[in-house]
Amino acid sequence: MGIERLSARKVETAKCGVATGEGRGSKRNPGDRIPKFYSDGGGLYLRVAPVGKIDTTRSWVFRYKAGAKQTDLGLGAFPEIGLADARAHAARLREQRRGGADLLGEKKKAHAARSQAARTITFKEAADRLKDQKRHGWKGDASVAVWDRLMRVYAFPTLGSVDVAAITRQDVIRALAPHWKAKEEGGTVASAARAREKIAQVFDWATGHGYRSGDNPANWKLLQHALGAAPRKIAPVVSHAAMAWKDAPALLASLQSRFESDNGAARAIAFYLLTGAGTRIGPVCTAEWSQIDLANKIWNVPGLARKGDKGAEAFPVPLADDAIACLPERGSSPYVFPSPLHPSKPISQNTVTDRFWRERLGQTETTVHGLRSTFRDWCADTGKPREVAEAALAHVVSNAVEAAYQRSTMLDRRRVLMQQWAEHLAPSGANVFSLRSA
Repeated sequence: MGIERLSARKVETAKCGVATGEGRGSKRNPGDRIPKFYSDGGGLYLRVAPVGKIDTTRSWVFRYKAGAKQTDLGLGAFPEIGLADARAHAARLREQRRGGADLLGEKKKAHAARSQAARTITFKEAADRLKDQKRHGWKGDASVAVWDRLMRVYAFPTLGSVDVAAITRQDVIRALAPHWKAKEEGGTVASAARAREKIAQVFDWATGHGYRSGDNPANWKLLQHALGAAPRKIAPVVSHAAMAWKDAPALLASLQSRFESDNGAARAIAFYLLTGAGTRIGPVCTAEWSQIDLANKIWNVPGLARKGDKGAEAFPVPLADDAIACLPERGSSPYVFPSPLHPSKPISQNTVTDRFWRERLGQTETTVHGLRSTFRDWCADTGKPREVAEAALAHVVSNAVEAAYQRSTMLDRRRVLMQQWAEHLAPSGANVFSLRSA
């Protein structure tokens, strides 16, 4: 009867079959809807199968014999594959059959290749997916920017477009060696070493998700003999430059003189200083009025502000009168120190630490973060109890035994300590301004 027996109308209206209940071993009841094949000729069939009680599905099948065995090769569903496309595909398969091709075997190979391709990603794709997974636990956009910079400078130029499963230790060495040598000679902070750590994290993620197997090619034990000195030997950790505690009173006086002219940065740093820099500057910049309890003179810092203790509850920071005096008048913004340009947002940390601290105050030899060391040095030099000083800095106790016995935040003892610190910064209350309304 030839080929091209079906019409477009027939394809769209064809119905599934109906069981008669006859036939040896039949498990269908009479009247049950069953799949039915409509021949277009040349081995091409339209398969109409029941779905539920009334719906049907239509798909294309190429039927052929390999020896004595009949094989049905699926070509795809209708209407995604129309009649004309199905006929063209069937014509190609008939031509391949005449050439002796194993159609089913070729299809299985193609499927395996597609499956393998689906499990193949480049190093950059793996790094980006890991970043998206990790970023919810990072503190703001700064951490994302550090990740992006390290990957862009150290990893992506050499490794970015390579299948993550195919990267070897030699590839990692080739990516890091030029930067590693430069850092070693320059004696600067080992960004290359930090990049090596993040590259290793990408390989761990890829292995965990089944994209590669075997050793981590960025493992330091595998690289140290090729790259040379260990990261700490290349660039020892450098602490944040700190101001001497005897110079802190002059700093507070300078900050207070700028309260009305600096758009909030001076108040934020003064508040940070008078709380003993008990958190980091970030939580000061993002502090909200809802965290300030003026009645009890407490700032309840969210648990996320405590480094290394992300699951902690709010950390109460006692406020001396001098610290409260640093607070601005409460406006419509929920933030204590709002952005001068966008009051609905907090003041930028860069505005405080760079544009104000470095440019306006000229503090190029010290850092805002270093005020934590300023406070801690004062505690040590004046004989304040170590455990109270550490609690004031919101340090998480690393010793399990010590932590078990030190459950208290020592609020009362820290309140006394912060009052003594305020008296050092502003002797005789000379710098205490009138209490702001809140």
